[in-house]
Parts: sequence; structure tokens; C-alpha cells
Amino acid sequence: MTDDSGAEVDPVHLTEFYWALGTCLTAWQTVEFWLFMIFWRLTQYGDMELPSLMFNHIRAFDQRRVLVDRFAHATLTDLPETLKRWESLHKRLTVCGSKRDRIVHYQIMRATDDSPRIRIEPPSWSYKLRWGPTKIGPRDDSHCLDAESLYAIKAEFILLSKDLEQLDDELEAASEAIQNTIEKGPLPT
Repeated sequence: MTDDSGAEVDPVHLTEFYWALGTCLTAWQTVEFWLFMIFWRLTQYGDMELPSLMFNHIRAFDQRRVLVDRFAHATLTDLPETLKRWESLHKRLTVCGSKRDRIVHYQIMRATDDSPRIRIEPPSWSYKLRWGPTKIGPRDDSHCLDAESLYAIKAEFILLSKDLEQLDDELEAASEAIQNTIEKGPLPT
């Protein structure tokens, strides 16, 4: 593969980079799966079809995260420790969601240090839109993601999904308490 300048990109680096990218995004899908499972448990709806329709109708992750957060605050009022665990996970979901956004919305570019490497970085037009052409200044490389960064983010996604799975198990065990909260109503808003 060559970049826009016609220079060769190291094929070993290219393979590692795309492997890191693919496995990171796959790890993210597990996070979204467990977020849905938590939503399903919180709705206490027996069949998954209707909760799946509601959850998957919302395309943006941030909106899905907020939907689940509102259900958690409405249905976990009698389970304060579980709600506290959810709030902690919700904060991590917010942080990890922004990392996921960087991965899927940034562009793949050749590294600026003239090495035969590529990385994910904010598109140049986003700097112009945010700060205007006179305010750009030197490029901030702290937002760029190489294979090593992607592996670290993948590990973070995996840990988060395991913690979400544990919460799902906890919610399954507490289904009667959640159902009682829903039935006694009205739910807090």
C-alpha cells in the first residue's frame, strides 16, 4: 500500500494496525451487547424483541447509553448498591464511548514523522471547523491512535464488557425487586 505521497507503507505495520483496529471494534460490539442485555433486564419485558426494537431503533451510542441510564435510575431505586455500580459503569461507558467515536470517525493517515506507519487521527478539516484557519497552530498528536493505542483501548473495552456482564448477572438475580419497583409505580422521572 502507498499513501497519498506514493511512499510505501510497511506491510507488517499495516497488518498489525488493521488487526488492532478490527479486534478493537469487535471488543466494542461486546460492550454494546451487554448494554442491551442490561436494558432488557431493566425493562423486565420477558421477550427480547420489543426491548431490542426500542434499543436498536436508536442509532447513536450516547443516546442508547442515556436511555439505559434513565431506566436504571427509574427501576433500581430499591437496589441502591446496584444503582451505585451502574453509575460507575455509566461513567466508564461515557469515556469509552468517546474513545470508540475517535476510532470510527477519525481518518486513517500516514504518521507525520515520515516513518512507514499509519495511524488514526482527526481529519484536518475538523481542526478548521473547530478553531478556524487562523487558530490552528501546531498539530496535537495526542489525539492520534496507532496500533499500540488501539490494543490498549481494546483491553479497556474488554474489561468494561466483563463488568457489564457481571452487572447483568446481578440484575438477573434481582429481577423480582426490579419488577416490584415497576409494579408499585409511578416510576421516578
